[in-house]
Amino acid sequence: MARLRDGLAREWESLAARPESSVLLGRWAAQDGRLAGFESLSEVIAFVRGCPSAGAANGVLAALVRLSARDVSARRCALEALMPGLVRLAGHYRSAGEDPDDRLQTVLLLAVERIDELAGQDLEWPSHAVIDSVRDRLRRVVRRRVLARTVPLEAAAGLPAPPERSAAERLTGLLVAGVRQGSIRRDDAALIYTTRVAGHTAAMVAAAMGVDPVVVRTRRRRAEQRLVAGTSLSVC
Repeated sequence: MARLRDGLAREWESLAARPESSVLLGRWAAQDGRLAGFESLSEVIAFVRGCPSAGAANGVLAALVRLSARDVSARRCALEALMPGLVRLAGHYRSAGEDPDDRLQTVLLLAVERIDELAGQDLEWPSHAVIDSVRDRLRRVVRRRVLARTVPLEAAAGLPAPPERSAAERLTGLLVAGVRQGSIRRDDAALIYTTRVAGHTAAMVAAAMGVDPVVVRTRRRRAEQRLVAGTSLSVC
């Protein structure tokens, strides 16, 4: 986990140090007064993480989430502000991945998806809205794994099995089966689900995680190849 976490931290420091970041922050401050008065993006992050007033810290984070509907950099900033809490979740839920880096990557993908859902809204407690949502989804994974030991797969996943299912339902079923059978890793299944079913672009996921979109697409392609190899169906 330290390797991925440190890599993301270095990427963030590089982003925050760019001259254009001050222009970006000025534009945000003009759109939302809660971001006024900060000298740098690093100062924004330090305030959210260390402010003794939870209300004030969440106010600044709320501004970032609201602006992230139109600005992917605001989404990346919000993710960075929440990183300590997300790292703690990744350390607690071993079911999120096979190794620490896998677990953190899965947690970050879930957080990106939640921030995207909340983007444009003005929330009172955005930290809870994101962290609690990721925690709840990880808990559901744990419960499904326990249920899957004693009940059929579709019942454990909570997925109905009508005669004709949509492409999204079929893919979701393949991912659930692939994870259970061990033909695909849980974090790779989360990446496929996030981009193929939930509809978040590889570029969006890459920007939020601080990697090149090519990395995300390459990893997804390899994961899909492993998934296809374990089934008789192809991934669209």
